[in-house]
Amino acid sequence: MTADAPLTRESFRRLTAISTPRSVAQLPDRIWTDEEWDRIRRGYRARDMDEK
Repeated sequence: MTADAPLTRESFRRLTAISTPRSVAQLPDRIWTDEEWDRIRRGYRARDMDEK
């Protein structure tokens, strides 16, 4: 898998939900650029336990 390949559920051996989704009381003021959204959509995979 390359560093730029998007992560999917199949990218992980075990995947369980952390919690039930909830609506937020106030939307963040932050506005992400298209480039930042692309990076967020691709996901992040820790290289070792220190990054988790």
